[in-house]
Amino acid sequence: MKAEEKTVERAVREAMNRRLSGLQSSPVLDAQIRRRIAQEEEPKMKKKLPVVLVFALVLVSLGAVALAAGLILSPRVTAVALADQALEDTYGITLRMQSFFERTDETQPDGSVRVVYTGSESFRHVLGTYTAEVRNGKASVTWSLDGTDTKGMFEARAWGPEQLKEIMAWNEEHGTLTPYIEKAAALAAPDQKAREESEPVTDVGEDYFRRLDQNSADAMAAAKLTEDAMAALAREAVALRYGLTEAEAEALERYIPPYFPETMYVLENGKYCLKIEFFLSLDPSDSRAALNGAYVATVNVETGAIENLTYEAGYGEG
Repeated sequence: MKAEEKTVERAVREAMNRRLSGLQSSPVLDAQIRRRIAQEEEPKMKKKLPVVLVFALVLVSLGAVALAAGLILSPRVTAVALADQALEDTYGITLRMQSFFERTDETQPDGSVRVVYTGSESFRHVLGTYTAEVRNGKASVTWSLDGTDTKGMFEARAWGPEQLKEIMAWNEEHGTLTPYIEKAAALAAPDQKAREESEPVTDVGEDYFRRLDQNSADAMAAAKLTEDAMAALAREAVALRYGLTEAEAEALERYIPPYFPETMYVLENGKYCLKIEFFLSLDPSDSRAALNGAYVATVNVETGAIENLTYEAGYGEG
């Protein structure tokens, strides 16, 4: 991500915080944020392919056409699934570990898709950025910190899956990431100071929010499907993508923000969409509790196609 893009991103985040500072989140969201991370991995049967790989192979074989009655998954979803699998195969970064990253994707002029995983703000300096290039049904991944020593655990300049596993285990037990945020900040201090001094302060202004509001209004006006119909498609897509059982899919609880629910209607990649968000809260003792977290399906309001799917395991920042 370019420096000016990072600056705008930071400004947007600060502006959103100011705009929503007086609002209260829902009890469901609060509970999810406080929820401890479940077991990182569960025993797998031998010779069983990872769910994400099975999903990607199915999509590649079907060419991202309708998989079930009314369910259509876009090529973008296929590409990201392949990138996710390549990220785990190459560097050991699992879907749950992706909660420490911000994922973006962009279709290139040649039809390939670039998927970028950027370490979240608190850990960006030590996690770096992973970039996946997906073309012709295959994905390759590189890391901005390739060649940087990851030995020495939290004294290392670069942190990989070993460090993330320990951070997640600590969060499961203590419900906080503070010690590791502080360690990452100490390692980043020299570079962070130089970067902040070189970056101009940016204020996105009210025009930015007016555009978001207009996009929401336009997306709502363009909708040819009911929200209930889109939510049903979203639930089915989440279950397929992440390997949920029928019972687990039924247990998905939809979250609708109490403030400005219309903001879930968005313009994304030039398409009017509705973001459908679910929470899964299996009992921590459940062998499948590692599936707990937030799932978001981005549904095309005109065609019903699933344009994007994301998963967030959830962890405390305090």
